[in-house]
Amino acid sequence: MPAPLHPKRPLSLLLSCGFAVVMTLVASVVAPRTARVDHDRASTLFVPPWHRAFPRAFEAYLRDHLGFRRQWISLSSAIDYFAFRTAPPNTVLVGKQGFLFLNQDFMPEALENRPFSKAQLTERVGFFEEIQRALDEFGGKLLVVIAPNKASIFPQHLPDGYRPSSWTRLDHLYEALAEVGIATLDLRPTLRSSKELVYDRLDTHWNGRGTALATAEIDAAISRMTGWASRFDASKVRFQDEKSAGDLARLMELERWLTERSVRAFWTDSPAKILGNDPYAGIAKGARLRGLVVQYEHPEIPEDGLVMIHHDSFGFPETLQSLLPHVLARSRWTLETHRVELLQIRKLRPRVLVYLSAERYLFSPPPVLLKPRFPWNPGHSIPLK
Repeated sequence: MPAPLHPKRPLSLLLSCGFAVVMTLVASVVAPRTARVDHDRASTLFVPPWHRAFPRAFEAYLRDHLGFRRQWISLSSAIDYFAFRTAPPNTVLVGKQGFLFLNQDFMPEALENRPFSKAQLTERVGFFEEIQRALDEFGGKLLVVIAPNKASIFPQHLPDGYRPSSWTRLDHLYEALAEVGIATLDLRPTLRSSKELVYDRLDTHWNGRGTALATAEIDAAISRMTGWASRFDASKVRFQDEKSAGDLARLMELERWLTERSVRAFWTDSPAKILGNDPYAGIAKGARLRGLVVQYEHPEIPEDGLVMIHHDSFGFPETLQSLLPHVLARSRWTLETHRVELLQIRKLRPRVLVYLSAERYLFSPPPVLLKPRFPWNPGHSIPLK
């Protein structure tokens, strides 16, 4: 469902492209270094046209040698957004009142209310059942938490003609998991009922206020499952405003043009600390590494047991990781939801495993379980396929 074109947009883009071509050729000679989008990437050498990989090599050559390439991309996006209230195809959907939405959240399956096929649902439920069976060996519990798409929380800010389905794949999955006795946590009612803005306008993730609500709900769910005391205290959460471009603005190369006041959440005066070195230190924002592990310990909370969290970007240090470790005695955070290793579960024996993923991944290939290839070589793992 493409957004309608402004009648003057084709002429504007044609003139912009003509100007860009002339200036790019000049810049390629005068200032060739301005072609680089990523200055850390090695330059690609030009490959003769008779080489079988010529198209790919020529594209790489243009990426490295056309002057002001990133600036032209940013300018084109700026014209699209500020003049015509639209965005480059297949990237971002421009909503009402300054809201941006990830276009991936509006795939045909989502718009046409396509549920999982029987085979797809069986495979996804089987993934969680296998994890629960591993946890059952020592009395552990599994909690599945799917962070909802922003459009599910703010449908009123979608452009005309776009509406999320009333019954989604997330509902389909939660119902199927309930039938086999696996605990789930639906955060949509809590996030929708908030009078505050819980997702940033220019970002796909919940902000500090959304993080606080999610933390309180997850803490309460863990408490119900284990009998531990619920330790979330809203009075200890401090909110701080900061200037932010948001990942959707960055996706359109508009981080210098489009910013907003975001809200970050911090826990006040907590003795919880990271065990060992902080693996996030020195990593550039947005350059998170899959499989990265960080462990927290709270010395003032009685030893209840380990909580393992397999998470995606909704569990980054600037989101859920800013609060949840401060209400748990011990927690181990693994930045990986597409693959889960059963060996680690059996080795660490967590009391609770929280699987935190995003709703949009329900339209991606299903996650994969890893298990030892041979009993005598537990370090070598293969997908459970």
